[in-house]
Amino acid sequence: MAFIFPEIKKSIIQRHCGIIATATAFPETVVTNAEIITKYNHGVTDIAVEKTFGVKQRRVAEDGVVDTDLLSRAAVACLKKARVEPERLSKLIINKFIGDRVLPMTASLVQKKLNCSDAIQSFDVDGGANSFLQAFDLASSSINCGDGYILIVSGGIINTLVSRTDPRFAFLYGDAAAAVLLGPTDFKHIESSYFFSNYHFADLATGFSHIKEMSPDIFIKKEYEPLYEQYRTGNWKDAQPFILEACRTAAHKMLDASGLTMNDIDLFLITENNARLWKAIIAELGIDLKKTISVIQDHGNTMSAMIPLQMDKAYGEKRMQIGSSIMILSIGEGISFGGIIYTV
Repeated sequence: MAFIFPEIKKSIIQRHCGIIATATAFPETVVTNAEIITKYNHGVTDIAVEKTFGVKQRRVAEDGVVDTDLLSRAAVACLKKARVEPERLSKLIINKFIGDRVLPMTASLVQKKLNCSDAIQSFDVDGGANSFLQAFDLASSSINCGDGYILIVSGGIINTLVSRTDPRFAFLYGDAAAAVLLGPTDFKHIESSYFFSNYHFADLATGFSHIKEMSPDIFIKKEYEPLYEQYRTGNWKDAQPFILEACRTAAHKMLDASGLTMNDIDLFLITENNARLWKAIIAELGIDLKKTISVIQDHGNTMSAMIPLQMDKAYGEKRMQIGSSIMILSIGEGISFGGIIYTV
């Protein structure tokens, strides 16, 4: 079935928005493919795993560490780098996989760990790998309407809740958190953006729809066994033709709206759902690998933290400097899709 892509909506911008600071947080424990193979008796080699998924190693949270521990560490580091106190935030937005509990929202618990004395607005924006860019778009709109600083913190702990016996999941995911602080700026940074969802692939990746043995003690006692196998994905190749068409369409629409060309883009940040899909997108768009950043080899698929991890690495390597044009493309469960062209 053919999918009709929507047109870009024109925005009336009264206040510009820009990135003030970025930061990351990782568990200390590094787990290699070889260690997972040995522990769970997988009949594969570490070289085959790296070739298939693009992952060589990942960070895995220690027992007793919860999502908000990792998320709050990234948040504190980001605010410290920007010299901004939590009380100066207009909003705190959290993107996570599950969170410490079903309720209250994880954002409330992160706000508590920040020791924020003011009742700033805090909430979660979920949606898997694309939720960071959705939060970015929401934050820019809120700043346009009068908000000040908005902190987005993404990622958390994934490995606790995915199967270690199914090789499709055992090797792919990593635990990490990344924070991005946005604030009002005098100059235009967001050149164009494009967002949509295609429900025809809504069942490609699903999670926690039928948990028969759920009890309130699961999260308190950290007895996660009933949650294993509840995050399922089909074959991403089934959706790959659409994903490639979506990336190509979004890139062209954003370039037309911004007046830029592909040659004007200095850096491409693309979600690394897996290495093969990431490379297929790069090939489809004709992107020079030197104009990309990859983090999946060392950190795995960190879901909502993927783009902000790439962003923080780009700043650290001085690849996001004043005047640089960045194209960000994000594909997540839904299938939800987001794209932004950002000038530093």
